[in-house]
Amino acid sequence: MSRPFRLPSPSCVSGILPLQYLLPRLSLVCAMIIVGSSVVTGAYVTSRLPVEATLWLRFVAASCVMLPLLFWREGGLPRLPLRDWAILFAQAGCGGFLFNTLLLEGLRYTDPASAGIITATGPACALVVSAFLLREPLTRSGMVAVGLAVAGIALLHADPVAVAADLHDAPAAHAATSDLFGPAVGAVLRPVWGTMLVVGAVMAESLFLLLGKCLQRPVSALTASTLLCVFGAVQFAPQGALQLLSGGMHGVDGVGWGIIAWYALGITVGAYLLWFTGVARVRGSEAGVYTGVMPVSAMLFATVCMGTPLHWQHWAGCAAVLLGIVAAAKSGSGGA
Repeated sequence: MSRPFRLPSPSCVSGILPLQYLLPRLSLVCAMIIVGSSVVTGAYVTSRLPVEATLWLRFVAASCVMLPLLFWREGGLPRLPLRDWAILFAQAGCGGFLFNTLLLEGLRYTDPASAGIITATGPACALVVSAFLLREPLTRSGMVAVGLAVAGIALLHADPVAVAADLHDAPAAHAATSDLFGPAVGAVLRPVWGTMLVVGAVMAESLFLLLGKCLQRPVSALTASTLLCVFGAVQFAPQGALQLLSGGMHGVDGVGWGIIAWYALGITVGAYLLWFTGVARVRGSEAGVYTGVMPVSAMLFATVCMGTPLHWQHWAGCAAVLLGIVAAAKSGSGGA
């Protein structure tokens, strides 16, 4: 029988009752701060590391941690029908392979702060995907959430040329769009194309959540996350192993290996464990609100770690997306 994660009781910590309330919420905040760092980490990967090999090593390392943890907490892999295994593999394709591929490609054309804000529209995108594919009704709160998410993304492009000028690999991205549309138009379309790629990544993540509803036998969050890592390692293996064997990691310095370790153990494993620990003690609608920490974290990491200037459209877009998260949480809790 599976054993759920449990936080220490207040008496085991310090005997102070409020810790029972504060610790799970602190876990959720820390998880979202870590997730916010993923866009900056991804930007570093796209500019300085071999992408396919890095992603493969990320999922391999995470699998080496998650598999023993799964056997310890739940006694091993679940017994599922073949159809459910196929769905779980497809989930990994959406939430692991497609999400990371589209996000990292998008980070070639848009700045990390904007990408972090766009990825925070996940709750609203999930409502749209559910409405179209599952015919689930879109409540008034849901429509407000979607509208705010769209407005937040649109605000990021209120001055696309200014934002595009701040890209960490602007020359390469500029050349790619300039060759197709000319320098002037390319400068404007560059961040728009990056936004489309990141939105595609968020939609792939929404499909990941949707596929989970199709399982005949529901699996625990620990099982789903472990299999996401394992199947992700399998799906990235062909191109990752080829890039690794061809010397793709030659010349990677200590910082690069540290980034890979953080990508695997911090973002993939650590953020999940913190989130799962918090969600076990917090209502789902409340937990959804804590995802609002992620875009703020991404903006701050982009500024501190990469020197990305924050323009007014970043703050305005972030505010709209945060309000959309609150509306999506209200819709998920059964609000009108």
